[in-house]
Amino acid sequence: MKQLQGPFLGAALLLTACSGPQEAKTDTRAPASPSPPAVSPSGSPAATVRAFLTWYLQHQAPLNSLPVVPARMDEDTTQVYAVDFHAVEDYVRLLQSSGTVSPIYLQAHRRYFQQCADSLRAHPQTDGFVNGLDYDHILYTQAGDIQTQIVLRSQPTRVTVGADTAQVVYRFTEQQMSEGPNLAFSLAVEQGRWMITAVRPLE
Repeated sequence: MKQLQGPFLGAALLLTACSGPQEAKTDTRAPASPSPPAVSPSGSPAATVRAFLTWYLQHQAPLNSLPVVPARMDEDTTQVYAVDFHAVEDYVRLLQSSGTVSPIYLQAHRRYFQQCADSLRAHPQTDGFVNGLDYDHILYTQAGDIQTQIVLRSQPTRVTVGADTAQVVYRFTEQQMSEGPNLAFSLAVEQGRWMITAVRPLE
């Protein structure tokens, strides 16, 4: 049976006064209201990444069992492979349920599956692995569960935090990289929380 293997808010007010020997004039304008303090996002970028990976470790099986390419699961090798976008939306909704990924990240997965669908139309298949869907395209590895555990046991090698964006980078030993590549998680503040916007492999 076939098996299924994705802003310095800087404002400067320059006050100049040209005064001679005359008396200084009193400014009768009401003082400007102070700007409200910036609200720090809850949690931290690294904590968000860890929460996502903890969730992912528990949900890899249901994600990978979704019939994104139904014919891939069928023993009938005469059926032409095609992407089922209802299953894709189930995949996206399940990812969204982690509470740690942004709409930008989810849309990137939709685009990825669309590219796979276009490829299958251009190069029809009835058997074998689906090009682009034969590996864990969230962590870019053939061993998603093992790689997820490796990352969870590791500490980020670099965390860069800006006003509303951040990056969390993991670099692994040569032995660990036999399971998967170095990874960079990009995040942004959305509705007061750090959310993952992209995950990319690093050379």
